[in-house]
Amino acid sequence: MAMSHICRGCGRELARVRPVADPDLGLRVVVCPGCAAATVRRRDAVIDGYRRARRVWISLSALAAQLLFAVLLMLVVVASIGTLEGFWVHRAHGSLAGLADSFAETGANRIEWIAVPVMLALAAVALGAWLTSCFPHWRRTRLWAAAGVVLLFVLFFRLLVQLAILDPLHHLTGLGSGYERPEIVLRLGLAAAVLVIAPAGIPLGHLLCWVAAGVGVQRRARYRRSRRRLREST
Repeated sequence: MAMSHICRGCGRELARVRPVADPDLGLRVVVCPGCAAATVRRRDAVIDGYRRARRVWISLSALAAQLLFAVLLMLVVVASIGTLEGFWVHRAHGSLAGLADSFAETGANRIEWIAVPVMLALAAVALGAWLTSCFPHWRRTRLWAAAGVVLLFVLFFRLLVQLAILDPLHHLTGLGSGYERPEIVLRLGLAAAVLVIAPAGIPLGHLLCWVAAGVGVQRRARYRRSRRRLREST
C-alpha cells in the first residue's frame, strides 16, 4: 500500500486502491472510484530503498548462515577423520592387532573408538542433507563430485603446501620442516566412507525443502489474505 496517493481530479485518497498494470505503457495505473480519473502509481523512494536493502540483508544473512554451517560441518568431518587417524597411528600402531587391543581396553578408549565414528557418520548424513537442500538445481553426479573434490582438498591441503612450498624451501635454506606425513590410504578410505554415507541424508534434505516450501506458501497466503481484507475495507 502506498503511503499517500491523492487523486488529482477529486482529491480522494487512493492509497488503498490497487493499481492495474497498463499493457501498452507498462506502468501501474490507478483509476479513481469517484471520478474515474487515471493516475500513475509510483513507488515511494524511501519504501523502495528500504525494501531493496531488506532483500539484500536477507540474502546476505542466508548466505553467511549457509557458509558458517558448511564450514562447521567440514570442520567436524575433518576433525573426526584426524582423530581416527591419530587413533590408528598412535594407539593401534598401524595394525589391526593393535586396533583390537586398543578397542579391548575398558574406559575412555573404547568410548572414543565408538563416539568418533558415530560423530563422523552423523556429520556425513548432515552433509548429504545440506547439499540436497541447498543445491537442488545441481545434477546429483556433479554435486557429489564437487563435494568429494572439496573434501579431498581440505584433507590434503597441508600435505600439498608441504610438498609444493615447504619441502623445496627446506632443501634450499636448510630450515627444518618437521611435518609428519599423513596416512594417505586411511584418509582416502575415510573420505570415501563419508561420501558413501552422505546420500543417506538426501531424504532429510528433501524434507527440509518441503518444509521451507510449505512455510513460503503459508506466508504468501497470509499476505494475499491481508491484501484481500484491505481491499474489502475500502
